Amino acid sequence: MTKENTGQNQIEFIYKWIRQTRSPWDSDVYRICWYFDHESKNYIYEHKNELLQTNGFSISKTLSELIPDELKKRYFEASERGFIFSVFADEITNYIFDDINITEEDFVNTFGLPKLTYFDEVSFEAWHNLI
Repeated sequence: MTKENTGQNQIEFIYKWIRQTRSPWDSDVYRICWYFDHESKNYIYEHKNELLQTNGFSISKTLSELIPDELKKRYFEASERGFIFSVFADEITNYIFDDINITEEDFVNTFGLPKLTYFDEVSFEAWHNLI
């Protein structure tokens, strides 16, 4: 997978993960990095189990402060995917389409479809209406 060199850290789009952070899900094995800002260290991760089923999502403390008070938290269940993607759509889309972060080949290898299938305007509007 594509790696971004950030000095000592390397961020991969999807990677097997040795549990180093605390999350509410015991079966975390993989994380997909949907957004990572190298300057602020803000992030959005999707956590997956051994069967690649989504456990949930985690976001950085700074990003959680952008969410309305009644919905403010750092960990979201798999069923709350639509909320995360609609609130942070611009950040996620820009990160995914920046070829430095995630190449088209990496995206297709991970999801089996090109980036535009997920992130073109028509797809996003249809998905947003569904939410």
